Amino acid sequence: MLESSQSPPHSSPSAVWYFLLAAALYLLTAGWNLGSQSISNPEEARYACAARQMLRDGDWIVPKFNGEVRLVKPILFYWVIAATGKIGTMLSLGLVTAMRLGPLFMGMLAVAATFLIARKLTNGSALAGFVAAVVLMTCNEFHKLSRELVIEMTITALFTWAWYFALVSLDRIAANARTWLPLLGFYVCLGLACMAKGPLPVAGFVVLPLLIYLLMTKRLNNLSRAGLWWGVPLTCLIGFWWFYALAQRGLKEGANDFFLNENLHRVLGEKDHIHPWPWLQYFVWLPEGLAPWILAVPFMLWHLFKKREAGNEWIATDAGKFIFCAEVVAFLIIGLSASKRTLYLLPLYPPFAIWAGWNFNDVFAIDRPELRPEQTGRIKWVYAALGLALAMALAYEIVLVPKREKALGNAAFFAALGTHLNDRKLVTLNESANEAVWYLDLDKPIVKVNYPGLKEKFFEAENTVLLLKDKDLVKIAELKPALRLITGFEWKRGKDTYVLATPNPDQKPDEKLFERKSKDSGKESGDD
Repeated sequence: MLESSQSPPHSSPSAVWYFLLAAALYLLTAGWNLGSQSISNPEEARYACAARQMLRDGDWIVPKFNGEVRLVKPILFYWVIAATGKIGTMLSLGLVTAMRLGPLFMGMLAVAATFLIARKLTNGSALAGFVAAVVLMTCNEFHKLSRELVIEMTITALFTWAWYFALVSLDRIAANARTWLPLLGFYVCLGLACMAKGPLPVAGFVVLPLLIYLLMTKRLNNLSRAGLWWGVPLTCLIGFWWFYALAQRGLKEGANDFFLNENLHRVLGEKDHIHPWPWLQYFVWLPEGLAPWILAVPFMLWHLFKKREAGNEWIATDAGKFIFCAEVVAFLIIGLSASKRTLYLLPLYPPFAIWAGWNFNDVFAIDRPELRPEQTGRIKWVYAALGLALAMALAYEIVLVPKREKALGNAAFFAALGTHLNDRKLVTLNESANEAVWYLDLDKPIVKVNYPGLKEKFFEAENTVLLLKDKDLVKIAELKPALRLITGFEWKRGKDTYVLATPNPDQKPDEKLFERKSKDSGKESGDD
């Protein structure tokens, strides 16, 4: 039987060495040349700018971005990268590199919890835990986000540890042992996750799937010993104290907007990233995110089918029920939300990797080598697959990331842009201002507008400079006569050429220009 034992497996030298090897491989592949990656997307810039401002003004309660309060996400992730930024710069690291240590560390925590859960669900097989850890760290989406300044790696680590503490607590309840310590870990993880992204992801990825897991394992009565009377208040205290602190600062309306706009409106499809059909868009995105291990999924499903055909129902085991609840049930719940992005599914990657480790242990009987000695030679193919996946992850950092950084040339682009501003206010047309906020680091806020917004924010404002793509001048006949291009700045960045312009005092803009509709209506995309 592959389900967890009544008592957690004891540590062994082999388990310690397998874990240390997994940790070393993760740090090698995810941390390779960490300092070479610049702030290169709008979302990273939001968090990095707010964390930088925290370090400057000492206000660790109210995050600020581009001269304004930013309350669309709770405070925890800002703390994570601000703290690693402060510590890293004390160690002579660059600020961006130091901030990236935050998600890197959280990824390490997720890998560690994945190792422990896989080992626990396979009767103490350290090799199964190692396989699960390597599969996780080499999944394309997990690997990329291991060093990106976005929230998802933080909540993934917290959710995975919450599951581990829940499984340990259930074992101890069954053994009539003391449970307060793992239960404390469980409730603290849930509270911190609320403090990172709010209550709805916590409910969708952990609370509801865990309740279904308890039903399936006929342990719902264990809730009477789950310390709910103290655990739920503790979770709420950790998860929601920040909103009370905001109210004390006179920002109650901003806190209320978080629950309304960033939670309810996203789920109902009234905000950005709208893909209303349940689950469909995630099926389109998952193959890329799970690469290269998406190729193993047919074999993993075939193995489950063969077990069922042999009368060995995989879902009858605790391991199978955990994988079903943490992976399938959570996917079905989260997929109902109309707002979808591929990184929203990152907390499902650890259960997927645990499924892979469980399959590996079952097929090759790693914890029972006497049962299938003929399989020993075939295990080499698994090692080869793991090695190839690790090589691909490392090659991504060695080859592709430097090429991408060179093509973007963010530092040089914004340095050249800054030399032409001459203390004028920058306005961007249908172009995220976030990266400019990070690189230019101006006292004056940078404004992003669409065509209707040009009138008030650019043409009628004083001392402004407009950043736009050259193709806008070609496509929009009404725009070019109203602008005076700044000579000396024409920059090729990726596939686009950028120009700078000021209002042409000799030519008023055509009013038709301000009637054009912009697809983003002035909203910045990618606000996770």
